[in-house]
Amino acid sequence: MNVLKLRNLIEGVEQMVPAEQKEWTMEEKKAALSAIGSYNEYGNHLRREHNLMEIAHTLSKITEAAEKFTLSEVDDWFDKKTINENMKQLRRVSEEFNKLAKEAHTIQQRMEALYEDGGHVLSRYFEIKDLKEGAMAISKINKK
Repeated sequence: MNVLKLRNLIEGVEQMVPAEQKEWTMEEKKAALSAIGSYNEYGNHLRREHNLMEIAHTLSKITEAAEKFTLSEVDDWFDKKTINENMKQLRRVSEEFNKLAKEAHTIQQRMEALYEDGGHVLSRYFEIKDLKEGAMAISKINKK
């Protein structure tokens, strides 16, 4: 939807607003359109660069490496028993982290789907900025 259609839509809505409702100032309208137009920016925040499942997998590998390393370096029986107990605790922590990461991953997928649904509805009525286009425009401005 182009900006002209959007302006006509806003002007049409202004005419339909009952007198008892406060009318929007131009600044309020611009702020609302700017916020709506930047909807895609929030998708980047939602879809993290490193997801929790990757972090959980890495922490599991670190736990395994720490256990192998510490157990291979100990000679004393007493120290070995203490290290075994500590490594057992570390494994429990890692397993719990993995469990929670899976739950969070499932919830995050649901949130991403809802976010996309919201974006589709908004795009029916408003112009949503494409992040790639915005980056290209900034790149062109910086080259000048």
